Amino acid sequence: MTTPSLRQATRDDLRFVHSSWHTSFWNTWAKKHVERSVYSKEMDQYIDTTLPFLTTLVAYFPEVPDEVLGWACIHEGKEALYYCYVKSTYRRMGIGRGLVEGRAKFYTQYTDSHGRKFAQAVGLQFNPFL
Repeated sequence: MTTPSLRQATRDDLRFVHSSWHTSFWNTWAKKHVERSVYSKEMDQYIDTTLPFLTTLVAYFPEVPDEVLGWACIHEGKEALYYCYVKSTYRRMGIGRGLVEGRAKFYTQYTDSHGRKFAQAVGLQFNPFL
């Protein structure tokens, strides 16, 4: 495979973005802090209402353009990363960094220690109020 490329998310990509955001945030933070029934309803609504205001970039291999390796949702006007996700097979390959670095100054979601280390590595400050 070659080096991953970046592009704007397509409508088909956004289904994967929604699903992986919902599942990843549950597994990394929310299940320790929120009732599952509340999370399922509220997080779906949050993602659905937030996504239209964000720029969603996806990483992919040019040879397989429909296979999303990872993605990042960024509010460009606020310079804020709302969420970044990379499939486990492709982590630690610089894909997350490539999606985020130079595009945001802040991150908005609570996260576990891995997420905080990533945010620190790409120079982001936590601001949940954006």
